[in-house]
Amino acid sequence: DRLNIPRDKVSVVFNGIEPGRFAIPDDISDLRRAWGLSPEERVISYVGRLESEKGIETLIRAFALLRQSSLPAKLLIAGKSLFSGEDYASHLERLADSLGIIDDVKFLGHISNTQSLYQISDVNVLPSLWLEAFGRVIIEAMACGTPAIGSHSGGIPEILTGEFSDWLFTPGDELD
Repeated sequence: DRLNIPRDKVSVVFNGIEPGRFAIPDDISDLRRAWGLSPEERVISYVGRLESEKGIETLIRAFALLRQSSLPAKLLIAGKSLFSGEDYASHLERLADSLGIIDDVKFLGHISNTQSLYQISDVNVLPSLWLEAFGRVIIEAMACGTPAIGSHSGGIPEILTGEFSDWLFTPGDELD
């Protein structure tokens, strides 16, 4: 009313995601088996475009450091490149291979139903280097009961606030 905008021209968006689409599972044992995962394997996931500004190299290097601890883990990367083409995806695979972790990194390509990936994950990571506008994948993962961490970049700190701000890291720093 204050802005003199007709009510029929205004839409209210109550949630950034469809709450019914993303849910905390009662039991993920069968789901993890369907993904070919053993109960002791930890799963780290990334969902998004495969582009350099998304910081996926940082995630792969950090995962390589984690694998030095001998913790059984998989890094599942879902997405495809919209601008860089297959060259960038190949670059990421070569990086994982050069770090000796290619057997523990799976490039899933584009997946339409991300809910099950979030549900089987122990943590979802958004390692953006650029000023991420919002970071919807963070709220999608958290709606599935999966912790999410992200770089201190753009809109990500607006989601990971309060106690969750401890899960922010310096963009591009795999040691942080």
